Amino acid sequence: MTRNRVLSRFVVVASIAWFVLWACAPMSSNPPPTPMAEQHSREVGFGANAGTLITVYDCDEIDENIDGEERVEVAPLANVQGWLRVAVGPDDQHEAGLTGQMGMPSALSAGGYFRYTIRKNDRFFVGSQFDIGGLWIGTSLPMAVRVSDSFWLTTMPGARLNMASNIELPVGIGWQINDKLRLDGEIGGHALLMGEENWYDVAPYIAIGLSTSE
Repeated sequence: MTRNRVLSRFVVVASIAWFVLWACAPMSSNPPPTPMAEQHSREVGFGANAGTLITVYDCDEIDENIDGEERVEVAPLANVQGWLRVAVGPDDQHEAGLTGQMGMPSALSAGGYFRYTIRKNDRFFVGSQFDIGGLWIGTSLPMAVRVSDSFWLTTMPGARLNMASNIELPVGIGWQINDKLRLDGEIGGHALLMGEENWYDVAPYIAIGLSTSE
C-alpha cells in the first residue's frame, strides 16, 4: 500500500472518530420545530436519519512531499432517534423534554432540552432552545410557519459545541395528519469548524419522524 493511500485512510479514520465525538448530539432537529397542538401537553416521537459525511483535506498541509491538492472522502451516516416533549411554564407556553439516538454518527447517546417560546399563535412559532447531553451542549432557534390547516414549514438553525464547533441549517415540513398524529420531514446539513486543522467535514442529511400527542 502506498504512503499516499495509508495517509489518506488515516485522515479519514481520524476525521470520522472526531466526528463521532461531537456527533453524540442529535443528527437532525430534535425534537422537530413544529409546535405541539394547542389541546395537547405531551408528545412522543420517533424518527430516522440518513446522510453522508464528506471529509475534505489538504494533502500539502499534511505532508509537503505530497502534491498540494485537496482530496475528498465520503462515508454513509444513519441513525434512529426518539424524543419526549412536555409543556411547562405559565399556561403551558414553553416545553422541556428528553432526546435519545443510536447509530452513526450518534453512537448511543441521550440528552435533555428546554424550549422557550418567544412568540406563538395559530400561524407562527418562534422560540429559543438550549440542549445538553453527555458530550455536548447546544443552542438553536426553532421556527415554524403554518401554510394551511395541516401543514407547517420549519427551520431550526443552531450550533453545538464539544471538542469542535458544529453548525446546522435545516429546512422542513410538518404534516398534522389528525388531532394526535404528525409527520415531520427535513433536509439539512452540518458543518464542523475545526480551526487551523488540515481537514474539515460537512454532512448533508435527510430526516423523517412520526409523533403522537396526548
